[in-house]
Amino acid sequence: MPEHTEEKQAIINKIREIEAHAHGSMTFYAAGPLFRGSVYTEGVQAVAKAAGAFWLCDEILSHHKVGNNPSLRVKHEEYFWKLELKASGGARLFCDDGNGNVHVEQNIPYTDFPLDNFRIWVGPRYNEVQEQCGWTLMLPGER
Repeated sequence: MPEHTEEKQAIINKIREIEAHAHGSMTFYAAGPLFRGSVYTEGVQAVAKAAGAFWLCDEILSHHKVGNNPSLRVKHEEYFWKLELKASGGARLFCDDGNGNVHVEQNIPYTDFPLDNFRIWVGPRYNEVQEQCGWTLMLPGER
């Protein structure tokens, strides 16, 4: 992420514009071969591209990959992820179930993400016979 304040502010403004116009999604992007069956929405794609933050999608999905995190084996219909920048540098990435129960917390030692905090909603993705086949990452307004 650029150190130059004007460039950083332009990226922040772009992300805020994306968030303001994110209301549902008709286009989904495959999350990649490591996360087969998982997708993210237009809004998440646009923010990741603007902020150079596809790593954030990978971090979140790596916790949801089958067997990777015992605390996420409990079936919830949705999870709320939040990235909070620390004043000392780096960030805290954590996941809760919407009831204040934190299921995952991860220290990110370095990030150049431009916003002080950012939320992504994660919900199950189902196939044609209603079996869960992956996860969908969305901006809160796309839920």
